[in-house]
Amino acid sequence: MMHRLCFLFVLFWVTSSFASAGATFIQKAERALDIMDHPQVIAATESVLKSLGSTQEDRLRAFELQAYALIFLGDDVHAEESFHALLKIKPDFKLPKDSSLKLLQVFSKVSLEFAEAQKKLFEKHLEKMRAQIRVTDETTTEIVGGESLTFRFTLEDPKKYIDKIMLAYRKNVEEKYATLPVGLNLETGQWEVTLSREWTENEKGLEVEYFVSSRDKRGYAMRDLYSMEEPNFLYVRPGLLSANQPFYKRIWFWSTVGAFVGASTLTYMLLRSEAQKCTMPPCVMGE
Repeated sequence: MMHRLCFLFVLFWVTSSFASAGATFIQKAERALDIMDHPQVIAATESVLKSLGSTQEDRLRAFELQAYALIFLGDDVHAEESFHALLKIKPDFKLPKDSSLKLLQVFSKVSLEFAEAQKKLFEKHLEKMRAQIRVTDETTTEIVGGESLTFRFTLEDPKKYIDKIMLAYRKNVEEKYATLPVGLNLETGQWEVTLSREWTENEKGLEVEYFVSSRDKRGYAMRDLYSMEEPNFLYVRPGLLSANQPFYKRIWFWSTVGAFVGASTLTYMLLRSEAQKCTMPPCVMGE
């Protein structure tokens, strides 16, 4: 137990010594910069950067001071390297507003280069994410008008990158695309969205164009299926909503029933009327 306590004490003492040494070198560098002793600034900041006990704040300040000194010495190339190293630790770093024009020019150049490099790295990261996602279209290629239209897709997303899937569709080329979220059908395990029978009914046949896009939780585009420029399409044959109604909902059914009931009622009334006219045998009065 005593050995362990001694070890922890020594570790704490060594760490504290390193940390205090880093702060001391930062102070030396700041004083040297005030008197424009730029070689001394670089020497002090190098000591901070080489020290294993330097804190992140010490390292940030060391890169900043080092870049200042190098620019004053006319060494823009190495100053840019210091600024790059600083931005890797703190990407949102900004120079003080009262910085010299030369400092601002060098830092602005480095900031643009850093932002472009970060953008490329992020695009590579997104591509790796997209490569793990598959969207398969299982929608029927042809239906009859007056039938509901269900778009079906199978999504393979092992790491659950996708947060939202959207369907864009239209039935006339000149129309704008309408959009709907595609939801998971828990019974089939497929991603589906259904359009109403009223939407598909038509007299001459029509083509429906559509494509699918997906986004992650941050709103970045993931895996798309088709596109606005190259959509997929399916054909809807001529068909009206009335043609797909059950027989008991169709007009002809109730017209027939009405005619039958009317004819039966009329026949009954005529027979009863004739029966009431008979007052002598062999006629028998209707009850």
